[in-house]
Amino acid sequence: IAKLAAAFVGKQPEDLLHPRGFLGIELNEGTDGLKITAILAAAPATDASLKVGDRLVKVAGKTVTTLKTAKDAVAEVRPGDKVALAVVRDGQTIDVSVTAGEGF
Repeated sequence: IAKLAAAFVGKQPEDLLHPRGFLGIELNEGTDGLKITAILAAAPATDASLKVGDRLVKVAGKTVTTLKTAKDAVAEVRPGDKVALAVVRDGQTIDVSVTAGEGF
């Protein structure tokens, strides 16, 4: 029982009961930042104007430069949340909104 209790220390009840939000994009970390390498079929991101090759620079107002910073930003997203993303395409920053689906 002590091991189980230790696993939940510091977690809020909503973290234990609610799944994370899901955007439906795959990213690759390179020398020029985070590139969108795929947009999953029937995922929330399919309704946004995102394109493969876009460079993801912000998630929910937080600058993302690595897979870890992107994962940390998305970890706070819950299903149904509207998530503001900023991507760079052809040298232009584009702001898009994605409504998160139910994740894992």
